[in-house]
Amino acid sequence: MPSHSGAVEWIDKAIALVKPHAKRVCLRGDTDFSLTGTFDRWSEQVDFVFGMDARSGLIKRAGELPEGAWEELNRKPKYQTAKKTLRQEKILLKSEIKMISALVKPLR
Repeated sequence: MPSHSGAVEWIDKAIALVKPHAKRVCLRGDTDFSLTGTFDRWSEQVDFVFGMDARSGLIKRAGELPEGAWEELNRKPKYQTAKKTLRQEKILLKSEIKMISALVKPLR
């Protein structure tokens, strides 16, 4: 069963649950959740950002847009968090332990 199976119904339920209590609702999802048949209906209620596969028809349509119809997305530079640093240290330590274990085993 595909991961997006039944997603429209669940997303509709989520919108109905959250909408009365939020100024703005934004849905996000990957390409599996780009359920284009519901975009028009959802756009009347919420904002959404879904990934799209770069298929030939979409690439053609994008190429036909006038110059002022789009702008390049400038992403913020990646940043390093304390958690990420700690994770990197754990990975390095784990690698060192494996290397030491590999050296010690032949000596046994």
